Amino acid sequence: MRRPNHNFLRSLLVKAALPALALPILGGCNLRQYAGFDMYNQPKAKVYRKSDFFEDRLGARPIVSGTVARSEVYVDRSSVGVQYVIHAGDGFPADVQKKLDGPDLKATLERGQVVYNVYCSVCHGQTGLGDGMIVQRGFTRPPSFVIPSEAAKDKMQKEDPHRWARTEFIQTAPPSHFYNAITQGFGAMYSYGERVKPADRWAVAAYIKTLQATPAEGVKLEPQPTPNDRPAAK
Repeated sequence: MRRPNHNFLRSLLVKAALPALALPILGGCNLRQYAGFDMYNQPKAKVYRKSDFFEDRLGARPIVSGTVARSEVYVDRSSVGVQYVIHAGDGFPADVQKKLDGPDLKATLERGQVVYNVYCSVCHGQTGLGDGMIVQRGFTRPPSFVIPSEAAKDKMQKEDPHRWARTEFIQTAPPSHFYNAITQGFGAMYSYGERVKPADRWAVAAYIKTLQATPAEGVKLEPQPTPNDRPAAK
């Protein structure tokens, strides 16, 4: 009969007992005395508390010149390149209307199309039907900028009267409505005031009004050249 290995059993008991004996010792350690081990007591400036880091002992720092506050909508921030003031009139400003009545019409509409496709088409769709990719993923569907046919009009009236009411309003909305919607947001749409500068907002408004005037064909503009379209260097 084989005798048990007492040395092996003794070693196993010692290894099992060591962690149990170490627990009371670890419980007495105060790791909070080491800043690197405690995220709760990390050094930071707290509200209305003094700070030992700055010479003036103030934890609250003065606002840097040119700081833009995202929450204040009705402030003219043209000095820092962002303007949130709404346009009170219905039509285009005189300088914008002058461009639309002159040789700058095409360039203005092309610019409006570019900005629209970047910022607006994700919800409103490139044809203005309110069927952008975000809407297809479940976002609130916006009103349609255009009514492509009487059949589409009748279908919308029956299936979604609320959306039809908004779509009907948008057909005769003045350019300033689109400018102000971009500036401050409208309904489920948030403000694009920090993304689209005022001149581009008017260009988008002009593009939308042109799109509404030609709902079936869309705005006919020459496509921008792509790298593949450019002639090879000689």
